[in-house]
Amino acid sequence: MTISLFLAAVACEALPTDRAKELDLYGWLIGSWEMETIRYLDDGTT
Repeated sequence: MTISLFLAAVACEALPTDRAKELDLYGWLIGSWEMETIRYLDDGTT
């Protein structure tokens, strides 16, 4: 697997211990997601 230059620049092994709490603001969003969607067309049908 090839790692992009952007990912290589921003990736880190762990959060800095002095600001881990502040940086974990969005940590709960990490993981797998599942959702159901309904797409409505312009005429109101699905």
